[in-house]
Amino acid sequence: MMSQEKLIDRNFENAKEIYAAYGVDVEKVMGKFDSIPLSIPCWQGDDIGGFERQGGGASGGILVTGNYPGKPRTIAEFRQDLEKAMSYIPGALKLNLHSTYGEKYEPGVDRDEYAPRHFEGWVKWAKAHKVGLDFNCTTFGHPMASGDLTISSPDDKVRKFWVRHMIAARKIAKYMGEQMGQVCVYNTWVQDGFKDMPADRMLYRRLMKESFDEIFAEKISTDLVYDALEPKLFAIGVESYTVGSLDFYLGYHGYARAAGIGNTIMNLDMGHYHPTESIADKISSVMLFSDKFMAHFTRGVRWDSDHVVINDDQTNDTMREIVRAGVLDDAFIGTDYFDATINRVAAWTIGSRATKRALLAAMLEPTELLRQAERGGDKTGRLALMDEFRSLPSNAVWEKYCGDKGVPVGSSWLTDLRDYEKNVMFKR
Repeated sequence: MMSQEKLIDRNFENAKEIYAAYGVDVEKVMGKFDSIPLSIPCWQGDDIGGFERQGGGASGGILVTGNYPGKPRTIAEFRQDLEKAMSYIPGALKLNLHSTYGEKYEPGVDRDEYAPRHFEGWVKWAKAHKVGLDFNCTTFGHPMASGDLTISSPDDKVRKFWVRHMIAARKIAKYMGEQMGQVCVYNTWVQDGFKDMPADRMLYRRLMKESFDEIFAEKISTDLVYDALEPKLFAIGVESYTVGSLDFYLGYHGYARAAGIGNTIMNLDMGHYHPTESIADKISSVMLFSDKFMAHFTRGVRWDSDHVVINDDQTNDTMREIVRAGVLDDAFIGTDYFDATINRVAAWTIGSRATKRALLAAMLEPTELLRQAERGGDKTGRLALMDEFRSLPSNAVWEKYCGDKGVPVGSSWLTDLRDYEKNVMFKR
């Protein structure tokens, strides 16, 4: 019987021949793929709990379901779980941190006073594990956010508090960029909105614009920070009106670039639009007018439910569009989901591997042949090739890549995880 390693090698060599017939250099693609980091969400590891003194947690349109045993109770246990997930995920990674995941928050220090010192431990950990860092402000799970309005609040005290918080978070992102020698994407998603119809939509969007002008006032090099704007259609409790809609953020992004305010880019989240919309269709429109963008891969079931990413059609369609549009070098790719109904380490692993596998398949697609057919007016050939290319043996290349990177092939990581679950997680 052929060993698994020899079978993987044989399948890989066959795949190389098949791709070569279409003009694709598999080895070259693998080399580039290896350099592209995937940003994974800290919030999957502990149900958006965080480690700040006042408790943090979900609210403001975010709902975590499930209570799977083994949740980490400390930052040490959190990192232990994260490192276990990383041992199953091949290739470059970044960790996307919320501001509530720092350490050594002093008594009396609130979010508007968070500083780089609270994230020194994460920088040290990231350097040791050769992982990049991204960062998020955290405007939910806090008494000052109880009214579902933060930087768009007419209450001057509330609005100024959250402006100070987001300025402080941006300074932390700058610190991370400096320390890591790698761009830190500073993501700004706020839950502001109304459950029912507002009488003055203009007021809240004007206030949000003024707040962003303050937040992004400091000039920071794009070698260190990009300011990602993450719009959303709606959330629980703000079903009728979201201040930070796609229209608003697109408008603000264009205005800010023209005015030299911040380093704004769009963050297109797969779950933040109507279920019939696809962010794949939005990428080319955004990137005609921007130098970079971020894609948040998630799996919305009926609404922005943040299900764990799988290797489904939407994931693959979006990756193919990133490659076909020629914007892969200008894309920051991350995942955004949380599920407490299954093992949290498994959720990190499943979603990350699925996202990376889809990216590899997209990079292997003989895209130039599709363009040639289209330019020649051959719509029949274009469709035939598009469908044929979906069945090319990208998984053989993925398995070879996993083996070369020393991580489990296929679902073999589940056996090790079951042992870790029994001997570590379930004993907490």
